[in-house]
Amino acid sequence: TTYQLQGSGAWTVASQTPAGTSGPVALTLQSGGTIEVRVQVKRVLDAGSGDTYLHLTSVALNRSTGEARTSETVLKTGGAPFPGLEYGFLTNNVNCTFCHAEFDTVTRAYPGMGVPAGQHERIKVASLEALQIRADRRNLAKIAGTLYAVGAWQNKDGTPLTPADTAAVDIKTVPIDPTTGKLVADDWSVLTDLVDGKPTQTPFASFYKGYTNADTFDGEMPASFPPVIDPGADKLLDDTEWQSHLTAEKIDGKLEGGVITKYADAPGSYTPAGDNLLPRTGGVGVYNSNINGPRENVILIGTKADPIRLNGDVGINGDVIISGYVEGDGLLLARGNVYIVGDLIYNDGDTNGDGTGLRTFGKKNDGTKNTWAIAAAGNILHGNFNMDKNGKLIEGLGTNGGNDPSGSDGGLLGKELGLFNRLEWAKTQQYVGVNPNIADPANPGAWGDPNALGGLKGPTLTDDPTKAMTYTANDLAAGRIPASDPRLAANGGTLASTADLVGQPILNTVYTPGYKPRYYSVKDPSAGGKIFVFNTPPSDPSKLDKGAWWDNTSNNGKGQWKGKESGKYSEMSELTGLTPGVDYVPEVFNPANDWFDPTDLLEMYRAEDAKRKADGGVREYEVDGLLYTNNAIFLMARRAGSNYANSSAGQIRVNGGIVAADTGILAGHNTRGLLVNYDKATSQYLRLTDDETVALSTVVRREF
Repeated sequence: TTYQLQGSGAWTVASQTPAGTSGPVALTLQSGGTIEVRVQVKRVLDAGSGDTYLHLTSVALNRSTGEARTSETVLKTGGAPFPGLEYGFLTNNVNCTFCHAEFDTVTRAYPGMGVPAGQHERIKVASLEALQIRADRRNLAKIAGTLYAVGAWQNKDGTPLTPADTAAVDIKTVPIDPTTGKLVADDWSVLTDLVDGKPTQTPFASFYKGYTNADTFDGEMPASFPPVIDPGADKLLDDTEWQSHLTAEKIDGKLEGGVITKYADAPGSYTPAGDNLLPRTGGVGVYNSNINGPRENVILIGTKADPIRLNGDVGINGDVIISGYVEGDGLLLARGNVYIVGDLIYNDGDTNGDGTGLRTFGKKNDGTKNTWAIAAAGNILHGNFNMDKNGKLIEGLGTNGGNDPSGSDGGLLGKELGLFNRLEWAKTQQYVGVNPNIADPANPGAWGDPNALGGLKGPTLTDDPTKAMTYTANDLAAGRIPASDPRLAANGGTLASTADLVGQPILNTVYTPGYKPRYYSVKDPSAGGKIFVFNTPPSDPSKLDKGAWWDNTSNNGKGQWKGKESGKYSEMSELTGLTPGVDYVPEVFNPANDWFDPTDLLEMYRAEDAKRKADGGVREYEVDGLLYTNNAIFLMARRAGSNYANSSAGQIRVNGGIVAADTGILAGHNTRGLLVNYDKATSQYLRLTDDETVALSTVVRREF
């Protein structure tokens, strides 16, 4: 396109000046002269990444003087930047966490950072789908900032919390200055109750119920958790996708110092020493980011005298086991799981420079930064996740959901995996099932048929319409048939009115045709591991809190699970007849291909915890850095027990952030179990885009 400007005065090529450019370029236009501007736009589709780029070239020519100026801009269309890293704690569902948790910022926790009084920013804590909490004044939670309940705000049995219940929730927050957004107190001396700012759209409130990604008055809220590497439509990360991502994002840094050892991705590659401790001698010295090499697993052990040093962004094409002291700044990206053993601590300096002053968190004595972001395409696991409360290995392949016939609920599987898997499984079930324990199936409710779907024992939902619950005349009269039911059609449909749905099976509100779920398991399903869900309905319909059942109409019509907060092994149901990678995406907690034998892994955790206790006594675990995955993060800080050494007293501190689709945190008992201190600086090292929203961003711009 060509434009002509005539007249006199000054004309500017660019009206805005991006950072790093030379600024607007003025062309002098004499009276009677003409400036001709040619604008060319090219649309380029990157076949490799699927990204679309716009290349804009503008040329301005003053024909009377011959003077010319050119402006080039490359814009990228794609997912908007992921706003979730602005949160210190962000996950889909919260249960059994807020009773023993505190959420703060590193600047308040570490005065040695030198942030002046009254200048501390808040921490943002959010749950996207459901936040379960006990409304009985037994919570010990404190938040130096804001709590967001995006989805359901509910009691431990899944029932909605009323305003009176909310008033009884004993969560305290530090007030926020409504003008500056800064915390009004530098410690916990000033606290207030939760006050919902959503109805009045008040920014910097202590609490928001129903704050969604459509709201912006208190900042952006993500709708989901993007993968660290986009695996494509099949949701399975392959070699080409790994290599392309690391190359495009320039993840080409290196690790140095400490003890760095590499292991092949094959069964039994790691052979434990006689003491079952991790290797503390030898190693490769330097580890370069694995962009094109074979899959391999890495163990990183640092000490205060010889820490692991991160120089830039590093990708590890497999699992990572890491422990001890670290320094440097950048991103540590694992294609597999990340196992954090004991502590992961920045090798920071102090205000006196000799170890006697206040810790200068995130900075060494020489002024260099210590800031890590740890991301996994798999899961991030801290502590002996594979041990039940009796000290036995959780295999994930025996009866009753594991190898524990006692029905113990003290292991990871019974507490969390069954809950996470049922949320995914529910999206694959088209209809709401009938519970045979209810005498009158026409009554409203959504319970499961324990004989449906063959290998499924005790499902709450069914995709068999012959065993589904149906709409009744009572449903029609009470307005329980939603207008959004896709079978309602005024013209051309098989059903012409709401009344025509009477007698038809009830559609599951979260059913997604063609959805490929992600299922967690302890052991690889291709090697005999099993997938379990907690969905056993109550045997007595009058005791709804004694089992698991699906309420299709609650949570603003989105449906949700209700009943017991968590299930025992004996209450788990096994999913069968599914092919990994085809029917679902498997997420396995054990090391890939058993390169580190699960039994040896359990004994290693025991030995390392005993060593930690012998070296420094009982103290809380510390993990420094941002932890991110679009899968699961598990943190285990066990209390005293006869089957394992207790070195943490059930407490863990995370200085950075916890952002993950699913979180399982087992810590605390009548004490503060979890402490999260948000470190805003970590977010700069992880570049994520939210593909559910579209944005236009500038890649490069120049003027000459």
